[in-house]
Amino acid sequence: MSSKKTSNYLPNPHDAFFRQVFSRKEEAQDFLRGVLPPALLQHLDLDTLKLENTSYLNRQLKSRFSDIVYSTTYRAKAPLKLAFLWEHKSFKPDKIPIQGQLLQYIQLIWEQNQKQDKALMPVIPIVVYHGSEAWEAQSLRSYFQESYQLPSESPLLAYLPDFEYLFTDLGKYTDEETRAIFSVLSLQSALITLKMIFDSNLPQAISRMRQEIIALIQDERGRDFYEQILLYLYYSSQTDKLKIIEVMENISQAAGQTARSTAEMLILQGRQEGKKEGLKEGFQESLKKLILSGLLSLEQIAEVYELPLEYIQSIAKGLKKAEG
Repeated sequence: MSSKKTSNYLPNPHDAFFRQVFSRKEEAQDFLRGVLPPALLQHLDLDTLKLENTSYLNRQLKSRFSDIVYSTTYRAKAPLKLAFLWEHKSFKPDKIPIQGQLLQYIQLIWEQNQKQDKALMPVIPIVVYHGSEAWEAQSLRSYFQESYQLPSESPLLAYLPDFEYLFTDLGKYTDEETRAIFSVLSLQSALITLKMIFDSNLPQAISRMRQEIIALIQDERGRDFYEQILLYLYYSSQTDKLKIIEVMENISQAAGQTARSTAEMLILQGRQEGKKEGLKEGFQESLKKLILSGLLSLEQIAEVYELPLEYIQSIAKGLKKAEG
């Protein structure tokens, strides 16, 4: 599956899941402790980590960024507050280096500082990537050098903007390394889920999360997060919901029950959307996928969507002919 493909339910389920995970302070703190260089980390007071209001972002950038900015106190002689800019990528940018996007966001943060009559905040960009293509962090200067075959001693390079960003490719972490580097269970689970979402054998990959899933469903907060993982799996993968449910049932009865009830909730939401939209092509496609999944019988689908059984049967008959 292409990592650029999005769900029929959400404009970008990858960004939605990422934002939900990293908007939680405990998970953000744990991630920073795991990826920041020790020389920088020792100067930070992560107890002061605060999720910033980013309502000042313009509409264009809101559609392109994960929209997460944290601030924290940096220990220095003079009071200093710095920002972490979190950006998520489920696919490798095609042409323009990511610094071009990050610069636009940093500029907006600085403009907001000026409006509030404050000193400019140092901004540390953090890029988290979980796509299937190989991607190595590249400096802006090396981009220009390669594009125009500039020698390293070229005087032009001194006038080109350049800065570093923290780059984390989740695909380079094994599950064991993720568990060793990060200590918060929900963060471990989220990072492993993001890493495996494009796996060609997703059910098998999910089964390797057995210990995380069993641990998550032991308390209310964990169960809530497990439901969010399920929603992400249902929204962003092309794997049949029934197969995901079967894997969860093999892990534990409670995990399977939650997986099934969450899928049924999505079906009910689909029914409401269907009422609003009518039997448009997109809605019919959703019905076809549900029929093929085998999650519900034709009678149950007709009842849930409040549609004539004959209509559902006619769609199922057409699908059988297409397969034959």
